[in-house]
Amino acid sequence: RAGAPSTSSSTAPFTFVDKTLAGYYGFGTASDDNFVRVTLPANWGLGLLGQGSLLATQANSLTTSPTRRGHLVRTKLLCDVVPPPPPVIGQIPPPSAATTTRQRYEEQHAANASCKGCHAMMDEIGFALEHLDSAGRYREMENNFPINDAGIVTSTSSGDLKVAGAGELATALSKLPEATDCVSSYLGAYALGMSHESSTCLVATAATELRGGSSLLDFYLRMARSEHFRSRQ
Repeated sequence: RAGAPSTSSSTAPFTFVDKTLAGYYGFGTASDDNFVRVTLPANWGLGLLGQGSLLATQANSLTTSPTRRGHLVRTKLLCDVVPPPPPVIGQIPPPSAATTTRQRYEEQHAANASCKGCHAMMDEIGFALEHLDSAGRYREMENNFPINDAGIVTSTSSGDLKVAGAGELATALSKLPEATDCVSSYLGAYALGMSHESSTCLVATAATELRGGSSLLDFYLRMARSEHFRSRQ
């Protein structure tokens, strides 16, 4: 993981690394096992979407997965419902030095009428993260090919959002009210011990204040003062 996730903002331009992580990711100066705050290099992403910990868990062992990364954004940051896959699905072509990950996924998903509709919801988001490899490390090229990190977040409250790169993706998502509401519902679910669907109404006031510019600390305090948080039957 690339340090402890920042809770200050979905677009925080910093992370935390110790000596081992600084050496692994190639940025930051840390002399021991204590975590220090460092600025993320340009093009490495922002906030949670710049964290190696999150990016690695939504990738395959040796290659990225635009579908899995896009699915995470769709379901955990936007609270959209992605339809289940059909009973029989084709396999993604195996990695090859002759192609990029994007080309392999487009070959299987974008070119297949039965896959295209659902995968446009996910893959197009994941493509924006392609400069960050399966461990979240920045790469300029893949198999000696330039990486195309253009993506689209479709069907948002602001329409279809065209983005290029991890930074633009995080910035675009941070401006969507549905993203604030979705993350608020998951925070409420964790704090109140219920599903995120059930917590939505209980954190509505705190979520509205968060959309209006209050901090996450204010959000937590608002939740902690609520009757549902302080009382149990």
